[in-house]
Amino acid sequence: MVKAAVVKEFKAPSLEIMEFPLPEVEPNDVLLKVKLAAICGSDVHKFKGEWFWPTPIIPGHEATGEVYQLGSNVKTDWCGKPIAEGDMVVYSSYYHCGKCFYCVKGEPTMCVNREELGGTITCDKPPHLNGAYAEYIYLKHHFPIFKAPENLSPEVLAPLNCACSTVMHGIQKIGLKPADSVVVLGTGGLGFYAIAIAKALNASKVIVTDMIDQRLKLAEEFGADYTINIKEYEKPEDLINKILGLSNHGFGADLVIDVTGHSSSLIPQGIRMLRKGGRYLEIGGDANMHSSSPIIASSFVPDSKVIMGVRNFSPIHLLQSLNFTQAHTDDFPFEKIISHKFKLEEINEAFRVASSREAIRVGITP
Repeated sequence: MVKAAVVKEFKAPSLEIMEFPLPEVEPNDVLLKVKLAAICGSDVHKFKGEWFWPTPIIPGHEATGEVYQLGSNVKTDWCGKPIAEGDMVVYSSYYHCGKCFYCVKGEPTMCVNREELGGTITCDKPPHLNGAYAEYIYLKHHFPIFKAPENLSPEVLAPLNCACSTVMHGIQKIGLKPADSVVVLGTGGLGFYAIAIAKALNASKVIVTDMIDQRLKLAEEFGADYTINIKEYEKPEDLINKILGLSNHGFGADLVIDVTGHSSSLIPQGIRMLRKGGRYLEIGGDANMHSSSPIIASSFVPDSKVIMGVRNFSPIHLLQSLNFTQAHTDDFPFEKIISHKFKLEEINEAFRVASSREAIRVGITP
């Protein structure tokens, strides 16, 4: 039998450890032994009952694992690299059909037939193990897998599947040019990847804001040129003016990336940090995603500012994230993004820590 953490009821305040049979692996599928799973910000929102989880469900989508059993037809990963039992892999937790309106339009993350491991697939039917907060996770053939380099640890690999890949998707979509002045709002898991990618793409200046000094110190290790604790500014106007003064000789930032998870309150401020013609990238959301944020056309139309939201990632972004991390493993302290680790049996305490902002990314080890 296999242990897994289960949400039995939406808005329930806790997860319960349950046991499931180890499934037989179909010819085109893969069974992974989970080495490390991470708690994503979206998982926290769902845990609090702010976003929806179908139930019963084994949550967890951001993870890495070791191949425990390959289906008889599986010989390679999705890039054609030979794969064998015992290999470490990263996998995409999303299935995109490739045939619907949005997939055909080149927007697979909007797929109308989208499935998500740990997010949309319940555990009440075989193979049951459809989420990463478990000892094993079952990957049907349509969930992409990529063989991981041997020199990358589970702590480095796990956040690629979501945090890094979503940032990679967003930055590619909005465009980051060499010599851009970039502002990163927030230093959770996504924020550190935003800093690293911006530095690797030769941003002239990366300015980072948060309210936790420990995170800002780590931002400096990732190469941030300026770190700003927003608690030191009583008025939003003072913070905006500070960032304007640091960007393009007072003209403002070329790109603002908001990964705070508080979009409903920060977008109006963030837009004002941009130069004319600047770009604003919103990744993630919060419990108030459906609230009416006070954004008026005069805040971006006269100055030709661009506002873009980005959701999730596609397999190519995961592969790019894997290659990016391998290429820059000596340049950035990726292993520090997982700041706390708990055993599977401690899942509720892990969520408490993840919800309290004590941690950057919380890891779960079976």
